[in-house]
Amino acid sequence: MFVHAVYFWLREGLTSAERERFVAGLRSLCGIKGVKQGYIGVPAPTDRPVIERGYSWSLVLVFPGQSEHDAYQVDPV
Repeated sequence: MFVHAVYFWLREGLTSAERERFVAGLRSLCGIKGVKQGYIGVPAPTDRPVIERGYSWSLVLVFPGQSEHDAYQVDPV
């Protein structure tokens, strides 16, 4: 199993349409061939000093192995 996690900090002032396009783009990544599981989300509303909540969105993809991850990295999506 190979887990790939990415965190995004969006710039201030994005319109609703721009945010919706961004989220649609994240969802499209979850559908790439070789992705076993895909998750997107915003920071959880937890309040502990060890938790980083400064990011806007996260993407976590699970692949069966590194070869599927490597194929994902060059996928045209």
